[in-house]
Amino acid sequence: MEEIKEFYPEQIFVSEYPPEAAMWCNENRAYIEEIEKTAEGERQFRIVAIPEPTTEEKIASAYEQLDSMVEHRLDSFAKEKKYANIVSACSYATSSNPTFSAEAAYCVKMRDETYAKCYELINDILPKVQAGLRPIPEWEEIEAQLPVLSWDDVVYPVEEPVEEEVVEPVEPPIEEPVEEEVIEPIE
Repeated sequence: MEEIKEFYPEQIFVSEYPPEAAMWCNENRAYIEEIEKTAEGERQFRIVAIPEPTTEEKIASAYEQLDSMVEHRLDSFAKEKKYANIVSACSYATSSNPTFSAEAAYCVKMRDETYAKCYELINDILPKVQAGLRPIPEWEEIEAQLPVLSWDDVVYPVEEPVEEEVVEPVEPPIEEPVEEEVIEPIE
């Protein structure tokens, strides 16, 4: 087989294709497919370019990634306090344990604020991306605008100090000697 140095979409190879063509495809959004055999019965292969995703496909992919990154961010925060994830932490909102319920209330608040900010950003950025006025933002750009997650901001209930009841010592009553009544036997 002759050595081919340049590769391009729609290029056809008869009998076999060089390994370098496969490497070129991996680096250039392409793949090799087998096509109909030649009239002489030899196998043929063609380089096929993978089309660039549409703007809608890019936006859908970015939205999925954003949702995944936000969920991961919230889950990681909850795990700092040993909760399984943000949903688990939020489930303690009605706990009778004051610490758990305070942490849960904070997690619910931060989850709400985080997703509200995400939707605000999406509603602001999406039309600009669709119009070609700006690129799809990177995660770091979005994350920088999300609420800061800090356990230092949790408002834990303050336990009221229990006033100790002062009990005055009670002195035992003084017992007066009791005269014993002597009963005489009946004769």
